[in-house]
Amino acid sequence: MTFSGKKLQDIYDSGSAQLNELEDSSTSKLSSKSSEHVSERQESEQQSKMEVAAKAAAVEEEIKRHAKETAERMKAAMQAEKESTANHLRALLERLTVYTGDLKAAIAELKQSYQVSLDDNYQNAADHYASAVENTSHEIAVQHHESGQRLRSQSSFYANSLQQKLDHSLWETRGSEKQSISQLFRNYMQKANGIESHFSGLMQKLQDEFQAAFTSLEEFSKETESSIGESTETFNERIEQVLQTVEKDINEIFAAARDTNLETLKQKFEGTRSQVETLSGDTAKQLKEEVKELTSKLTQSSLQSSHNLRKKCDEVKDKVQADMNAFVGRMTEHVTESETTRLKLAEAKARVIAEIRADLVAIRENFEGNLRTMMKKGETEIVRVQEEVIEDMKSAYSRSLLKIGSDSQATKNEIEEAASRLLDLIEKSKTQALAEISRAAGQ
Repeated sequence: MTFSGKKLQDIYDSGSAQLNELEDSSTSKLSSKSSEHVSERQESEQQSKMEVAAKAAAVEEEIKRHAKETAERMKAAMQAEKESTANHLRALLERLTVYTGDLKAAIAELKQSYQVSLDDNYQNAADHYASAVENTSHEIAVQHHESGQRLRSQSSFYANSLQQKLDHSLWETRGSEKQSISQLFRNYMQKANGIESHFSGLMQKLQDEFQAAFTSLEEFSKETESSIGESTETFNERIEQVLQTVEKDINEIFAAARDTNLETLKQKFEGTRSQVETLSGDTAKQLKEEVKELTSKLTQSSLQSSHNLRKKCDEVKDKVQADMNAFVGRMTEHVTESETTRLKLAEAKARVIAEIRADLVAIRENFEGNLRTMMKKGETEIVRVQEEVIEDMKSAYSRSLLKIGSDSQATKNEIEEAASRLLDLIEKSKTQALAEISRAAGQ
Protein backbone atom coordinates (compact mmCIF):
# COMPACT_ATOMS: atom_id res chain seq x y z
CA MET A 1 0.00 0.00 0.00
CA THR A 2 1.27 3.40 -0.82
CA PHE A 3 1.72 6.18 1.61
CA SER A 4 -1.20 8.13 0.19
CA GLY A 5 -3.45 5.16 0.43
CA LYS A 6 -2.33 4.62 3.97
CA LYS A 7 -2.82 8.25 4.71
CA LEU A 8 -6.28 8.14 3.15
CA GLN A 9 -7.00 5.04 5.08
CA ASP A 10 -5.95 6.73 8.31
CA ILE A 11 -8.01 9.78 7.47
CA TYR A 12 -10.94 7.56 6.65
CA ASP A 13 -10.51 5.59 9.85
CA SER A 14 -10.13 8.73 11.93
CA GLY A 15 -13.21 10.21 10.22
CA SER A 16 -15.15 7.03 10.75
CA ALA A 17 -14.06 6.95 14.38
CA GLN A 18 -15.05 10.59 14.83
CA LEU A 19 -18.34 9.87 13.09
CA ASN A 20 -18.94 6.87 15.34
CA GLU A 21 -18.02 8.91 18.39
CA LEU A 22 -20.27 11.73 17.22
CA GLU A 23 -23.05 9.23 16.49
CA ASP A 24 -22.59 7.54 19.86
CA SER A 25 -22.50 10.87 21.67
CA SER A 26 -25.57 12.06 19.75
CA THR A 27 -27.33 8.77 20.41
CA SER A 28 -26.45 8.92 24.09
CA LYS A 29 -27.52 12.55 24.24
CA LEU A 30 -30.75 11.72 22.43
CA SER A 31 -31.34 8.71 24.69
CA SER A 32 -30.66 10.74 27.82
CA LYS A 33 -32.81 13.57 26.48
CA SER A 34 -35.57 11.14 25.52
CA SER A 35 -35.41 9.33 28.88
CA GLU A 36 -35.34 12.67 30.65
CA HIS A 37 -38.29 13.86 28.59
CA VAL A 38 -40.13 10.57 29.25
CA SER A 39 -39.42 10.81 32.97
CA GLU A 40 -40.50 14.45 32.97
CA ARG A 41 -43.62 13.55 31.00
CA GLN A 42 -44.34 10.65 33.37
CA GLU A 43 -43.74 12.90 36.37
CA SER A 44 -45.96 15.59 34.80
CA GLU A 45 -48.59 13.01 33.98
CA GLN A 46 -48.35 11.57 37.49
CA GLN A 47 -48.50 15.06 38.94
CA SER A 48 -51.47 15.89 36.71
CA LYS A 49 -53.19 12.70 37.81
CA MET A 50 -52.44 13.54 41.43
CA GLU A 51 -53.70 17.09 40.90
CA VAL A 52 -56.83 15.78 39.17
CA ALA A 53 -57.36 13.21 41.95
CA ALA A 54 -56.75 15.87 44.60
CA LYS A 55 -59.11 18.24 42.77
CA ALA A 56 -61.68 15.46 42.43
CA ALA A 57 -61.28 14.61 46.12
CA ALA A 58 -61.56 18.30 46.99
CA VAL A 59 -64.59 18.64 44.73
CA GLU A 60 -66.04 15.48 46.26
CA GLU A 61 -65.40 16.87 49.74
CA GLU A 62 -66.91 20.17 48.65
CA ILE A 63 -69.96 18.36 47.27
CA LYS A 64 -70.25 16.31 50.45
CA ARG A 65 -69.84 19.46 52.53
CA HIS A 66 -72.46 21.30 50.48
CA ALA A 67 -74.75 18.26 50.62
CA LYS A 68 -74.20 17.99 54.37
CA GLU A 69 -74.79 21.71 54.83
CA THR A 70 -77.89 21.47 52.64
CA ALA A 71 -79.12 18.46 54.61
CA GLU A 72 -78.38 20.27 57.88
CA ARG A 73 -80.16 23.38 56.62
CA MET A 74 -83.09 21.23 55.49
CA LYS A 75 -83.10 19.44 58.85
CA ALA A 76 -82.92 22.77 60.67
CA ALA A 77 -85.69 24.18 58.49
CA MET A 78 -87.75 21.04 59.00
CA GLN A 79 -87.11 21.19 62.74
CA ALA A 80 -88.02 24.89 62.81
CA GLU A 81 -91.13 24.24 60.73
CA LYS A 82 -91.96 21.27 62.93
CA GLU A 83 -91.55 23.38 66.08
CA SER A 84 -93.56 26.25 64.60
CA THR A 85 -96.22 23.78 63.44
CA ALA A 86 -96.26 22.14 66.88
CA ASN A 87 -96.54 25.57 68.54
CA HIS A 88 -99.30 26.57 66.16
CA LEU A 89 -101.06 23.25 66.76
CA ARG A 90 -100.74 23.75 70.51
CA ALA A 91 -102.17 27.24 70.12
CA LEU A 92 -104.97 25.83 67.98
CA LEU A 93 -105.57 23.08 70.54
CA GLU A 94 -105.71 25.69 73.29
CA ARG A 95 -108.15 27.73 71.22
CA LEU A 96 -110.16 24.60 70.52
CA THR A 97 -110.10 23.76 74.22
CA VAL A 98 -111.34 27.26 75.04
CA TYR A 99 -114.01 27.03 72.33
CA THR A 100 -114.96 23.57 73.57
CA GLY A 101 -115.26 24.85 77.14
CA ASP A 102 -117.35 27.79 75.94
CA LEU A 103 -119.53 25.47 73.87
CA LYS A 104 -119.96 23.06 76.78
CA ALA A 105 -120.79 25.96 79.13
CA ALA A 106 -123.25 27.42 76.61
CA ILE A 107 -124.84 24.00 76.03
CA ALA A 108 -125.03 23.39 79.79
CA GLU A 109 -126.60 26.82 80.34
CA LEU A 110 -128.98 26.20 77.47
CA LYS A 111 -129.92 22.79 78.85
CA GLN A 112 -130.32 24.22 82.34
CA SER A 113 -132.47 27.12 81.13
CA TYR A 114 -134.49 24.79 78.93
CA GLN A 115 -134.91 22.32 81.80
CA VAL A 116 -135.89 25.11 84.21
CA SER A 117 -138.33 26.55 81.68
CA LEU A 118 -139.70 23.09 80.96
CA ASP A 119 -140.06 22.32 84.66
CA ASP A 120 -141.75 25.68 85.26
CA ASN A 121 -144.10 25.20 82.33
CA TYR A 122 -144.81 21.64 83.39
CA GLN A 123 -145.46 22.76 86.97
CA ASN A 124 -147.66 25.65 85.79
CA ALA A 125 -149.59 23.36 83.46
CA ALA A 126 -149.95 20.74 86.19
CA ASP A 127 -151.10 23.36 88.71
CA HIS A 128 -153.49 24.85 86.17
CA TYR A 129 -154.91 21.45 85.26
CA ALA A 130 -155.14 20.45 88.91
CA SER A 131 -156.93 23.68 89.80
CA ALA A 132 -159.26 23.37 86.79
CA VAL A 133 -160.06 19.75 87.60
CA GLU A 134 -160.56 20.55 91.28
CA ASN A 135 -162.82 23.49 90.43
CA THR A 136 -164.78 21.36 87.98
CA SER A 137 -165.02 18.52 90.48
CA HIS A 138 -166.14 20.95 93.16
CA GLU A 139 -168.74 22.50 90.87
CA ILE A 140 -169.95 19.05 89.80
CA ALA A 141 -170.13 17.99 93.45
CA VAL A 142 -172.03 21.19 94.32
CA GLN A 143 -174.41 20.70 91.40
CA HIS A 144 -174.81 17.05 92.35
CA HIS A 145 -175.55 18.03 95.93
CA GLU A 146 -178.01 20.70 94.83
CA SER A 147 -179.66 18.34 92.36
CA GLY A 148 -179.87 15.67 95.06
CA GLN A 149 -181.38 18.16 97.48
CA ARG A 150 -183.87 19.31 94.86
CA LEU A 151 -184.70 15.73 93.97
CA ARG A 152 -185.08 14.79 97.64
CA SER A 153 -187.20 17.88 98.35
CA GLN A 154 -189.33 17.27 95.27
CA SER A 155 -189.60 13.59 96.13
CA SER A 156 -190.61 14.45 99.70
CA PHE A 157 -193.01 17.09 98.42
CA TYR A 158 -194.61 14.78 95.89
CA ALA A 159 -194.63 11.94 98.40
CA ASN A 160 -196.36 14.16 100.94
CA SER A 161 -198.79 15.46 98.30
CA LEU A 162 -199.44 11.94 97.17
CA GLN A 163 -199.88 10.83 100.78
CA GLN A 164 -202.27 13.69 101.43
CA LYS A 165 -204.21 12.98 98.29
CA LEU A 166 -204.27 9.30 99.07
CA ASP A 167 -205.45 10.06 102.59
CA HIS A 168 -208.01 12.42 101.17
CA SER A 169 -209.09 9.88 98.62
CA LEU A 170 -209.23 7.25 101.35
CA TRP A 171 -212.13 9.00 102.99
CA GLU A 172 -213.83 9.85 99.73
CA THR A 173 -214.01 6.59 97.92
CA ARG A 174 -213.72 2.92 98.35
CA GLY A 175 -212.65 0.79 95.48
CA SER A 176 -210.81 -2.26 94.57
CA GLU A 177 -207.78 -1.98 96.80
CA LYS A 178 -205.66 -4.63 95.19
CA GLN A 179 -206.16 -3.41 91.63
CA SER A 180 -205.49 0.23 92.49
CA ILE A 181 -202.45 -0.65 94.60
CA SER A 182 -201.03 -2.92 91.95
CA GLN A 183 -201.77 -0.40 89.19
CA LEU A 184 -200.30 2.45 91.23
CA PHE A 185 -197.25 0.37 92.18
CA ARG A 186 -196.71 -0.66 88.54
CA ASN A 187 -197.06 2.92 87.34
CA TYR A 188 -194.71 4.14 90.04
CA MET A 189 -192.17 1.43 89.29
CA GLN A 190 -192.38 2.10 85.56
CA LYS A 191 -191.87 5.81 86.07
CA ALA A 192 -189.10 5.22 88.58
CA ASN A 193 -187.40 2.78 86.24
CA GLY A 194 -187.86 5.21 83.35
CA ILE A 195 -186.42 8.06 85.40
CA GLU A 196 -183.52 5.89 86.53
CA SER A 197 -182.79 4.64 83.01
CA HIS A 198 -183.03 8.16 81.59
CA PHE A 199 -180.76 9.54 84.29
CA SER A 200 -178.35 6.65 83.78
CA GLY A 201 -178.36 7.36 80.03
CA LEU A 202 -177.68 11.03 80.68
CA MET A 203 -174.85 10.18 83.05
CA GLN A 204 -173.47 7.63 80.59
CA LYS A 205 -173.62 10.22 77.81
CA LEU A 206 -171.97 12.76 80.06
CA GLN A 207 -169.31 10.21 80.97
CA ASP A 208 -168.77 9.37 77.28
CA GLU A 209 -168.41 13.06 76.42
CA PHE A 210 -165.97 13.54 79.28
CA GLN A 211 -164.13 10.39 78.22
CA ALA A 212 -163.95 11.53 74.56
CA ALA A 213 -162.84 15.06 75.53
CA PHE A 214 -160.16 13.87 77.88
CA THR A 215 -159.10 11.13 75.45
CA SER A 216 -158.48 13.77 72.75
CA LEU A 217 -156.76 15.93 75.34
CA GLU A 218 -154.63 12.95 76.39
CA GLU A 219 -153.64 12.21 72.76
CA PHE A 220 -152.77 15.87 72.17
CA SER A 221 -150.77 15.96 75.38
CA LYS A 222 -148.94 12.74 74.45
CA GLU A 223 -147.95 14.27 71.12
CA THR A 224 -146.69 17.40 72.89
CA GLU A 225 -144.90 15.90 75.91
CA SER A 226 -144.92 12.43 77.42
CA SER A 227 -144.80 13.77 80.96
CA ILE A 228 -147.74 16.09 80.34
CA GLY A 229 -149.51 13.11 78.77
CA GLU A 230 -149.02 11.14 81.94
CA SER A 231 -150.38 14.06 83.99
CA THR A 232 -153.36 14.39 81.63
CA GLU A 233 -154.00 10.68 81.89
CA THR A 234 -153.84 10.98 85.68
CA PHE A 235 -156.27 13.91 85.59
CA ASN A 236 -158.52 11.98 83.23
CA GLU A 237 -158.51 9.03 85.60
CA ARG A 238 -159.24 11.34 88.51
CA ILE A 239 -162.11 12.97 86.61
CA GLU A 240 -163.39 9.56 85.59
CA GLN A 241 -163.16 8.41 89.20
CA VAL A 242 -165.00 11.56 90.29
CA LEU A 243 -167.65 10.98 87.62
CA GLN A 244 -167.95 7.34 88.61
CA THR A 245 -168.19 8.39 92.25
CA VAL A 246 -170.82 11.00 91.33
CA GLU A 247 -172.72 8.48 89.27
CA LYS A 248 -172.44 5.93 92.05
CA ASP A 249 -173.61 8.47 94.64
CA ILE A 250 -176.52 9.51 92.42
CA ASN A 251 -177.47 5.90 91.82
CA GLU A 252 -177.16 5.14 95.53
CA ILE A 253 -179.21 8.22 96.46
CA PHE A 254 -181.75 7.42 93.79
CA ALA A 255 -181.88 3.78 94.86
CA ALA A 256 -182.12 4.79 98.53
CA ALA A 257 -184.87 7.28 97.75
CA ARG A 258 -186.62 4.70 95.62
CA ASP A 259 -186.29 2.04 98.28
CA THR A 260 -187.39 4.50 100.97
CA ASN A 261 -190.38 5.56 98.90
CA LEU A 262 -191.16 1.95 98.15
CA GLU A 263 -190.89 1.00 101.80
CA THR A 264 -192.93 4.03 102.80
CA LEU A 265 -195.52 3.33 100.17
CA LYS A 266 -195.58 -0.34 101.10
CA GLN A 267 -195.90 0.46 104.79
CA LYS A 268 -198.58 3.05 104.15
CA PHE A 269 -200.28 0.91 101.56
CA GLU A 270 -200.21 -2.08 103.89
CA GLY A 271 -202.14 -0.08 106.49
CA THR A 272 -204.53 1.48 104.03
CA ARG A 273 -204.87 -1.31 101.53
CA SER A 274 -208.45 -1.97 102.51
CA GLN A 275 -209.28 1.72 102.15
CA VAL A 276 -207.54 2.33 98.80
CA GLU A 277 -209.48 -0.44 97.04
CA THR A 278 -212.32 1.96 96.45
CA LEU A 279 -210.24 4.57 94.54
CA SER A 280 -211.88 5.57 91.31
CA GLY A 281 -210.57 5.98 87.79
CA ASP A 282 -210.48 9.77 88.24
CA THR A 283 -208.00 9.38 91.11
CA ALA A 284 -205.87 7.05 88.96
CA LYS A 285 -205.99 9.55 86.08
CA GLN A 286 -205.09 12.40 88.41
CA LEU A 287 -202.21 10.36 89.82
CA LYS A 288 -201.06 9.59 86.29
CA GLU A 289 -201.09 13.29 85.42
CA GLU A 290 -199.24 14.18 88.60
CA VAL A 291 -196.69 11.43 88.04
CA LYS A 292 -196.33 12.61 84.44
CA GLU A 293 -195.86 16.17 85.66
CA LEU A 294 -193.32 14.94 88.22
CA THR A 295 -191.55 13.00 85.47
CA SER A 296 -191.49 16.04 83.19
CA LYS A 297 -190.11 18.19 86.01
CA LEU A 298 -187.47 15.59 86.83
CA THR A 299 -186.63 15.32 83.14
CA GLN A 300 -186.34 19.10 82.85
CA SER A 301 -184.15 19.18 85.94
CA SER A 302 -181.99 16.40 84.54
CA LEU A 303 -181.77 18.14 81.16
CA GLN A 304 -180.90 21.41 82.85
CA SER A 305 -178.24 19.70 84.95
CA SER A 306 -176.90 17.89 81.89
CA HIS A 307 -176.87 21.14 79.91
CA ASN A 308 -175.08 22.95 82.71
CA LEU A 309 -172.58 20.12 83.06
CA ARG A 310 -172.04 20.00 79.29
CA LYS A 311 -171.59 23.76 79.16
CA LYS A 312 -169.17 23.63 82.06
CA CYS A 313 -167.28 20.77 80.45
CA ASP A 314 -167.11 22.68 77.15
CA GLU A 315 -165.79 25.73 78.99
CA VAL A 316 -163.22 23.61 80.81
CA LYS A 317 -162.27 21.88 77.55
CA ASP A 318 -161.93 25.22 75.70
CA LYS A 319 -159.89 26.64 78.54
CA VAL A 320 -157.66 23.57 78.64
CA GLN A 321 -157.31 23.71 74.84
CA ALA A 322 -156.36 27.39 75.00
CA ASP A 323 -153.85 26.69 77.76
CA MET A 324 -152.46 23.79 75.77
CA ASN A 325 -152.16 25.98 72.66
CA ALA A 326 -150.39 28.65 74.71
CA PHE A 327 -148.13 26.01 76.23
CA VAL A 328 -147.39 24.59 72.78
CA GLY A 329 -146.63 28.11 71.53
CA ARG A 330 -144.24 28.72 74.41
CA MET A 331 -142.61 25.36 73.87
CA THR A 332 -142.32 26.13 70.14
CA GLU A 333 -140.68 29.48 70.95
CA HIS A 334 -138.25 27.76 73.33
CA VAL A 335 -137.52 25.08 70.75
CA THR A 336 -137.03 27.78 68.08
CA GLU A 337 -134.67 29.69 70.37
CA SER A 338 -132.83 26.45 71.16
CA GLU A 339 -132.61 25.64 67.45
CA THR A 340 -131.31 29.16 66.71
CA THR A 341 -128.70 28.84 69.46
CA ARG A 342 -127.74 25.40 68.17
CA LEU A 343 -127.39 26.78 64.63
CA LYS A 344 -125.24 29.64 65.92
CA LEU A 345 -123.05 27.19 67.85
CA ALA A 346 -122.82 24.96 64.77
CA GLU A 347 -121.86 27.97 62.61
CA ALA A 348 -119.23 29.03 65.18
CA LYS A 349 -117.88 25.48 65.28
CA ALA A 350 -117.79 25.28 61.47
CA ARG A 351 -116.10 28.70 61.31
CA VAL A 352 -113.45 27.67 63.86
CA ILE A 353 -112.86 24.38 62.04
CA ALA A 354 -112.57 26.26 58.73
CA GLU A 355 -110.08 28.70 60.27
CA ILE A 356 -108.05 25.82 61.72
CA ARG A 357 -108.16 24.00 58.39
CA ALA A 358 -107.09 27.18 56.56
CA ASP A 359 -104.23 27.70 59.04
CA LEU A 360 -103.13 24.08 58.63
CA VAL A 361 -103.33 24.39 54.83
CA ALA A 362 -101.32 27.64 54.98
CA ILE A 363 -98.72 26.00 57.25
CA ARG A 364 -98.50 23.00 54.94
CA GLU A 365 -98.21 25.19 51.84
CA ASN A 366 -95.58 27.36 53.56
CA PHE A 367 -93.66 24.29 54.66
CA GLU A 368 -93.89 22.74 51.20
CA GLY A 369 -92.83 26.06 49.64
CA ASN A 370 -89.85 26.26 51.96
CA LEU A 371 -88.94 22.66 51.17
CA ARG A 372 -89.27 23.31 47.43
CA THR A 373 -87.17 26.47 47.75
CA MET A 374 -84.51 24.65 49.75
CA MET A 375 -84.56 21.75 47.29
CA LYS A 376 -84.21 24.16 44.38
CA LYS A 377 -81.36 25.94 46.16
CA GLY A 378 -79.69 22.59 46.92
CA GLU A 379 -80.13 21.44 43.32
CA THR A 380 -78.80 24.79 42.05
CA GLU A 381 -75.85 24.59 44.42
CA ILE A 382 -75.11 20.98 43.42
CA VAL A 383 -75.39 21.87 39.72
CA ARG A 384 -73.11 24.86 40.25
CA VAL A 385 -70.53 22.75 42.13
CA GLN A 386 -70.84 20.07 39.46
CA GLU A 387 -70.30 22.64 36.73
CA GLU A 388 -67.34 24.08 38.62
CA VAL A 389 -65.85 20.58 39.03
CA ILE A 390 -66.44 19.83 35.37
CA GLU A 391 -64.87 23.16 34.37
CA ASP A 392 -61.91 22.51 36.68
CA MET A 393 -61.49 19.00 35.28
CA LYS A 394 -61.78 20.31 31.72
CA SER A 395 -59.27 23.07 32.43
CA ALA A 396 -56.90 20.59 34.14
CA TYR A 397 -57.30 18.23 31.19
CA SER A 398 -56.71 21.08 28.77
CA ARG A 399 -53.68 22.20 30.70
CA SER A 400 -52.40 18.61 30.77
CA LEU A 401 -52.97 18.29 27.01
CA LEU A 402 -51.32 21.65 26.37
CA LYS A 403 -48.39 20.74 28.60
CA ILE A 404 -48.04 17.32 27.00
CA GLY A 405 -48.29 18.93 23.54
CA SER A 406 -45.80 21.63 24.42
CA ASP A 407 -43.45 19.07 25.96
CA SER A 408 -43.81 16.84 22.92
CA GLN A 409 -43.23 19.78 20.59
CA ALA A 410 -40.20 20.89 22.61
CA THR A 411 -38.81 17.33 22.58
CA LYS A 412 -39.47 17.10 18.83
CA ASN A 413 -37.79 20.42 18.27
CA GLU A 414 -34.83 19.39 20.41
CA ILE A 415 -34.58 16.06 18.54
CA GLU A 416 -34.83 17.87 15.20
CA GLU A 417 -32.20 20.41 16.29
CA ALA A 418 -29.92 17.62 17.54
CA ALA A 419 -30.47 15.71 14.29
CA SER A 420 -29.79 18.87 12.29
CA ARG A 421 -26.64 19.54 14.26
CA LEU A 422 -25.66 15.90 13.83
CA LEU A 423 -26.28 16.08 10.10
CA ASP A 424 -24.43 19.37 9.89
CA LEU A 425 -21.58 17.92 11.87
CA ILE A 426 -21.57 14.81 9.67
CA GLU A 427 -21.70 16.96 6.57
CA LYS A 428 -18.91 19.15 7.94
CA SER A 429 -16.85 16.13 8.91
CA LYS A 430 -17.50 14.60 5.49
CA THR A 431 -16.49 17.83 3.78
CA GLN A 432 -13.38 18.06 5.89
CA ALA A 433 -12.58 14.40 5.20
CA LEU A 434 -13.12 14.90 1.48
CA ALA A 435 -11.02 18.02 1.60
CA GLU A 436 -8.23 16.22 3.39
CA ILE A 437 -8.55 13.33 0.95
CA SER A 438 -8.37 15.74 -1.95
CA ARG A 439 -5.43 17.52 -0.39
CA ALA A 440 -3.73 14.28 0.29
CA ALA A 441 -4.43 13.10 -3.22
CA GLY A 442 -3.01 16.33 -4.62
CA GLN A 443 0.22 16.00 -2.74
